[in-house]
Amino acid sequence: MLWMLKWTPHILLVSAIIGPWIMGEHQWLSFIALAILVLLIVKKTKRFVRCKECKKWLTMQNIGTELTGSNDIYVRVENETRSERTGEVTSRTEQHIPGTRKSYETTYRCKNCGAERYWTTMKDSANI
Repeated sequence: MLWMLKWTPHILLVSAIIGPWIMGEHQWLSFIALAILVLLIVKKTKRFVRCKECKKWLTMQNIGTELTGSNDIYVRVENETRSERTGEVTSRTEQHIPGTRKSYETTYRCKNCGAERYWTTMKDSANI
């Protein structure tokens, strides 16, 4: 469901652009924009939607996620200084602090044919 959070600004932008044309004479333009949006979402979430072996749609199930590795890194953090009276940002500084990069492997299994696929993700976190 994290992909939905990444796509929310895009969905809002497209709906703001096509909104005026939905009831007007440019209905075909709103249909094209909506079709493009749906294609982008399907392309982004393709690993969840279609099995590569049997080519069936909506059959991949998340079996589980496991930690496969951990590395020490330095994470960039932005610090803001605010004015006590107005609350406005007066300065910004960047700082590199020790952190950890964890890699996770998520397993997906097809409900139809049983084929398994693996997806590796990495997450950086600061050690504070």
